[in-house]
Amino acid sequence: MKVFSGVCASPGLVIAPLRRLYRASPTLSRIIEEPHQERARLEASLALAREELQNLEDTAGDQGSKDIFFFQSCLLEDEGFLDDLQACIEDGAGAACAVEQTGRKNADRLRALQDNEYMQLRAADILDACRRVVDILDGRPHRKPSLDHPVILACEMLLPSDLVNGANGMIRGAVTVQGSPQSHAAIIARSMGIPGIVRLGPDFLEDCDGHIAILDGDVGTLTLDPTPEARQDAVRRICAAQAKTDTLDAVRALPCRTRDGQPFTLWANCFGPEDISAALDAGAAGVGLVRSEYLLMQGGAPDEQAQTDFYAACLKAAGGAPVTVRTFDVGADMTTRPLADPEPNPELGLRGIRFCLAHPDLFEAQLCALLRAGHEGPLSVVLPMISCTEDWARTMSCVEHAKNSLRRRGIPFAEDLAFGITLETPAACLEASLFPPLGCRFFVLGLNDLVQYTHAADRNVSLLSPYYQTGSPAIRRLIAMSVEAASAANIPISANGLALEKPEISLMCLLQGIHQFSLTAQHILTVKQALVSADSGTLARVTSVM
Repeated sequence: MKVFSGVCASPGLVIAPLRRLYRASPTLSRIIEEPHQERARLEASLALAREELQNLEDTAGDQGSKDIFFFQSCLLEDEGFLDDLQACIEDGAGAACAVEQTGRKNADRLRALQDNEYMQLRAADILDACRRVVDILDGRPHRKPSLDHPVILACEMLLPSDLVNGANGMIRGAVTVQGSPQSHAAIIARSMGIPGIVRLGPDFLEDCDGHIAILDGDVGTLTLDPTPEARQDAVRRICAAQAKTDTLDAVRALPCRTRDGQPFTLWANCFGPEDISAALDAGAAGVGLVRSEYLLMQGGAPDEQAQTDFYAACLKAAGGAPVTVRTFDVGADMTTRPLADPEPNPELGLRGIRFCLAHPDLFEAQLCALLRAGHEGPLSVVLPMISCTEDWARTMSCVEHAKNSLRRRGIPFAEDLAFGITLETPAACLEASLFPPLGCRFFVLGLNDLVQYTHAADRNVSLLSPYYQTGSPAIRRLIAMSVEAASAANIPISANGLALEKPEISLMCLLQGIHQFSLTAQHILTVKQALVSADSGTLARVTSVM
């Protein structure tokens, strides 16, 4: 028995034999014809590849997978990409060789962007799309893994079509030498419920084909040739997990009401259209938070049109369910902090709305994009780190400036787009009643930051965890003031934050009058199970022990 460790890409536990996936080598018997004939073959193969991708998009089980194949289809229509293919053919290359060379060149160019992980991950999509075209040119348009029993796929790098084109139900897991949890293949694996691990290192590939393995996608380990005791333990855990899944599936169908009839709503925190569909499948009634600042991590700020397309794609993925986008919250955590200017104390610095107001051109492009996307569906915008009415006034001035810009250009937009604020500082909670008369349409209680600012305890420092008290009397008093302000103004208030993943914190907020919660998709059903099982007595007992 040998255990390999990697990075979790898709959760789950499975026992199955490994199946090494080999990439097909270029056909040695290719005959290169005249350039005009190669161009004709290329155009025909591109058309067929786009048709196949359209079929995959149409039959994909979730919007995230649909968007992935749409991306690949767009690549095969990209003018620059097509010009490169034509140039290769003019230089004497055959159509298949031209696609291989151009695909590798573009993929290598993206891989070289060391400071832009998002674009690096798109290299796999280029290779996947190009491989489809080459397969058609080489006469193997429908090549699939030949599987007659359940297996765990093992390969250097997994491509989206490896999973979608696999034999139905036979791919039970996937392990790779390379890859990322944010890759499109990983996203599809999660949507299909296929456990996966990436970055295991090359050693496990040397002699793995046909060997039994235990893949634990929850902790990121692959156990090769497990002992009988290890297999028995894994089977026991699989059965326990299935029982829990069956219980949560039953919870999914229940109405969102406590045992004594209090209603509540569960929304999801998302990063973009690729995980919105999965969140809705997990039981979310909508999207309570789209973290827009991650758009800035793609190598700079996307322009207005690119942002408009992104927010519109989020609305499309939500299928008519409400979506709330948070404006750029740069500096809010270690992931986005490098995007901000260096500061001695970033948590108390130019973050959230302060960053946006200090970068008016960047902020106006985002506001214009949000206003335009709001014309497409039920979109709301929440402003982070608003701590005083002056911040609100300056922000609304920027909104009016963006609206005037769109009017001058004759671009339709949502005139009545709803803006709200995140209550994440004691100052914002203490002055919450001042914002609705100024046009604030909703509150979002940001528990993560509210706790750390109230108790002066950095939530990222483990030594300070005893001081980071989400259920303290001080926090409950600030929540009560916020709920009272929302009730007096007749506007909705929701709660957001990692703390809500603990059912007792969600129960505490429910007891205090908050009935809307936004949390990560994987915790929605667990929290729902706790809430539907609760009554006023349960809520009171939970609060009394905090």
